[in-house]
Amino acid sequence: SGHDFGQSNPAALFFAIVKLPLPQGAPPYMRFNDFVCFKEYAPGGGSAAQHVEDFFRFTKGYDIIRRVGGNKTSEQQIRDLYSQHSWPISMPTITHVPAQLDRVKGLEELNKLYIFEDLHGLLGQMASCMFELDEDGKPTNKIKSEAKYHFLAALRYFASGFVPETVHHRENKIHVQVYG
Repeated sequence: SGHDFGQSNPAALFFAIVKLPLPQGAPPYMRFNDFVCFKEYAPGGGSAAQHVEDFFRFTKGYDIIRRVGGNKTSEQQIRDLYSQHSWPISMPTITHVPAQLDRVKGLEELNKLYIFEDLHGLLGQMASCMFELDEDGKPTNKIKSEAKYHFLAALRYFASGFVPETVHHRENKIHVQVYG
């Protein structure tokens, strides 16, 4: 799950990893280890205890392997609060927003990310999110009105922990030239 914190506007997204055999009715193009976002959560307030109760209800029957949320070290107290209620949330492995966006794009480009069509909040934010423009009218790396895109933040945090197959690990070779 991916989580964005806020007292009056917390948000969470819940994902499943595709396993074999594919469930009946699954699209034929879906593959093993693809990600399916099946639930969005934006209650508009409430306590961590209430949220965790809802989270357990949403994920009943699932094995939870990762919960990620909050992009700042200053949000550790909120992560700890959820942990005290038996829903441990870790900090994203990548905290730089453009790098997080690159992970989301990588999953999308590989068709490894599926979103249920009834997740109107997430889909609406994906459709309306824009980057700020510089003085020449060119997009920058800064998301315009980023604070209102709670589902997109949760998606970025979730995706930051996965390395798309587009990343190739290469040996770093150091060449030393000796003169003399």
